[in-house]
Amino acid sequence: MRKPKLAILAVAAVSAATLTLTGCSTSASPHVALMDEADAQLPEWAQHLEDLPTINLTYLGETGEITAYAGRNDDDEWCVIATLPPTPDGDGDDWLVSNSCVPEAQFAGYGAFVTVNGGGRGGGAHLYPDRYTGTIEEGWVRINDNLAVRE
Repeated sequence: MRKPKLAILAVAAVSAATLTLTGCSTSASPHVALMDEADAQLPEWAQHLEDLPTINLTYLGETGEITAYAGRNDDDEWCVIATLPPTPDGDGDDWLVSNSCVPEAQFAGYGAFVTVNGGGRGGGAHLYPDRYTGTIEEGWVRINDNLAVRE
């Protein structure tokens, strides 16, 4: 009598695994329409940085001193880049650049965010996928459908 019960449990487990895999494969990948025509360039003072994720580099927007870009890295992760330009009173070397990349599953649920700080200045950029309807954390201001910033 034990053999039929084990066979039924095995069939149920395989069926559950099949349903789970089917459910995962039908979900849509996240998308950022702005990146469809990616042709942005980083500011001249940041172009020499080699480790930035510049595949499909896209200008997202700016506010105050912060300028934000989206891109992809070699691992096909979704990335956000935040820049702060050199200050007018500085020596030209006080610019700041920071980036953060996340895998597709994380980006689909929450987006990707980065903070940039130094020299008494700072802020952050949060990249969202198209049609993001989740909450925006307190202190962040939505600039457009794909970008929120914190100054």
